[in-house]
Amino acid sequence: PPPPPPPPQAELPQPEAPSTAAVELIVPPTDSAARLDAVRQVAGALALEGEAALPTLQLLARLLGNIASHPDEHKYRRVRLSNPKIASALSGHPAAVVLLQLCGFGAAEESDALQMGDDDAMAADAIGAHLEAVLGAAEHAKEVELGPMDVRVLHGADGLAAPRVDELPADFFTLTAEEARALAATAASRRAADETLKTKAMREAESSRRRRVYRKAMVRVRFPDGVLLQGIFSVHAPVSRLLTWVADSLRDAAHPFELAVARGAPLHDPKLTVGQAELAPAALLNFRLEAAELYEPPYLRPELMLLIERYHNAQIPRGVGGVEPVHEQQPVHSAAERTLKWAPK
Repeated sequence: PPPPPPPPQAELPQPEAPSTAAVELIVPPTDSAARLDAVRQVAGALALEGEAALPTLQLLARLLGNIASHPDEHKYRRVRLSNPKIASALSGHPAAVVLLQLCGFGAAEESDALQMGDDDAMAADAIGAHLEAVLGAAEHAKEVELGPMDVRVLHGADGLAAPRVDELPADFFTLTAEEARALAATAASRRAADETLKTKAMREAESSRRRRVYRKAMVRVRFPDGVLLQGIFSVHAPVSRLLTWVADSLRDAAHPFELAVARGAPLHDPKLTVGQAELAPAALLNFRLEAAELYEPPYLRPELMLLIERYHNAQIPRGVGGVEPVHEQQPVHSAAERTLKWAPK
C-alpha cells in the first residue's frame, strides 16, 4: 500500500507587510549636505541594533547599488513593501523606511510600494554617498557588541538575605514628618493627574517623555546559593541572548529554568529586546528552577566560580549612558485658587 500522506504542517506566520498608508511619509531635506547627514544619522541608529539590523542594512545597500549600476532601469527604482523578503527585512525596523525615504524613495501609485524619481536616480554622486553611508553602517553593525560584556561573578561579603520582618526595629515602621509630607504630595499629584481626562496616546507620550533613555543595561542574575552572575548588555540585545548566556554559564545546562524579577513574571518573550523588557539601566533577576528539578550548587561552571569576588550590598549597579527625562512642571495653585467659587466664605 502507498505510504500515508505526511501530516499537514502549520503555516508559519509571515511578517506583516507595511504599506504607504501605514508608513509615516517624511519630507527629506532639500539641501544635499543636510540630507546626507540625516542618512548617516539614521543608518548609524540602525547599526546600533547590531546583528538584528544587518539584513535590513544589506537590503538597503543592495537597492541603492542596483540604482547606482542601472540608473535608467525603472524596475530598480521601485520597492514593493509587500514582497516577503523586503517585508521580513523591514519588519521591526521603522527607521529603515525613514532611511529609504531619505535616500529618495517616495510614495508610488501603488499603496504597497515606494518609488525613486528621475532626479534622485540620476544624481550619481548623492546615490554613491548614500550607498557608502549604508555600507559603513552595515560594517559597524557587525562590530556592535550586544553583550554580555564585563562578565563578573559576585558573592555578598555581608550576606544577601534580606532581614525578616520580625527582625526589624520598631522605629523602622515610623514615618518622619518629611516622609509623611512627601507621601501626601505624591498622592495629591497622582490624584490630580488621574482627574485629568487624557487619551491613551497622551498618557503613553507622557510616560515616554519621563522615561530615561539608555544605551546599555547591567543585568545581575541571582542564584539560590547567593552567587550573582553579572553582565552588561546593549538595550538592543534580544532577551534570547540573555537566556542563552545564562544557560551557557550553568554547570549543567540540562535543567530548565526561568529568570524573573522579584515578585514579577518571568521573561517569556525571547524576541523582546533588553530595553523593551525594561531591564535598563539595571535589573536583578532571580534564577528559578522547577520544583521537581534536582540541581545542587554550585550552579555555575568551575571556570566562572574561579572569578568569584566579594561585594557589599551598598554597591548598587548603575546604568550606562542615561539621558535625563523631561519632567513637566505642574502648576502650583494657591489655597484661594483651589477654593470653589460657590463655597461659603
